[in-house]
Amino acid sequence: MNPTLSQEDFNRLTGILAARPGFANPTSRYAYVTAMLQGSPRAATLQGGMPLTMANVHTDAVGVTHHLLQFGQDLRGREALTLLVRTLLQEMGYSADYDFLIGLFGTYPLESANAGKPIPILFLTANPTNTTRLRLDVEYREVDDALLKARYRERFTLELRPALRASDLQESMLRYQPGIVHFSGHGEHDGLIFEDDAGKMRLIDPAAVADLFRILNPKVRIVLLNACWSEAQAEQIAPYVDCVIGMTKPVGDQAAIQFALAFYRALGYGATVQAAFDFGINQIGLMGLKGAEIPVLLCNPACDPAKTTLV
Repeated sequence: MNPTLSQEDFNRLTGILAARPGFANPTSRYAYVTAMLQGSPRAATLQGGMPLTMANVHTDAVGVTHHLLQFGQDLRGREALTLLVRTLLQEMGYSADYDFLIGLFGTYPLESANAGKPIPILFLTANPTNTTRLRLDVEYREVDDALLKARYRERFTLELRPALRASDLQESMLRYQPGIVHFSGHGEHDGLIFEDDAGKMRLIDPAAVADLFRILNPKVRIVLLNACWSEAQAEQIAPYVDCVIGMTKPVGDQAAIQFALAFYRALGYGATVQAAFDFGINQIGLMGLKGAEIPVLLCNPACDPAKTTLV
């Protein structure tokens, strides 16, 4: 849906553009617009219809802004107009105009303030020495490989924190500011199992884990708990994120790995969260494994997983 700027906001935006030195100078105006559009995979299409006369700076500023508005969405749910707004933001320091440009993101459906930045996936693992050994290294490798091969691989970073202790959790969240949190390890009806300082198992209070997601700002969007009996923990986290995946009962090592790689591969190709979940379920079946009925997708009522993408 094309955003419709108020006349006041349109006039102010075109005024800011017309005043930028690179745009105001007719000898550099074309290069300025070309550089602005390079952030778009459809730059050639955008540039081909750009109305630049080079005769009058105000007329060209109005024409460029109007053209971007009419073009509508470019890719990943981002309005083409965002290319202009972000270019202007990058050029100016703190000022009233800067505040105005930032305010456009809240007033109009351009994109979220963090759109365009890679989404950190925080990959947490715990396999205490007194628990059954899991192939967590293989799961990480398969997810990493799936993302590296995906169409929108530049939209994600994968951050590994192994041997997770309760004391590591807050620091990891604060350091990486993840958009996706993945936990791979063991779980019980009463919660997830982390490690203690001696590397032994420690059951973590699920209410405390859920409360951490409540506190986090910006909020985590997606959580995948690839651990047995993690549905109960997922239910407690669900109110504070967009979507969370848990396991209704014990899940086999290979089924967990195949679900994870297919889930992230689908997200990396631009699939919705619902489709990515379905790809994960389907992958378990395609590989001839048991457990396709075990993963469960829970979502905040404000989120429609069939319409939610991360790229």
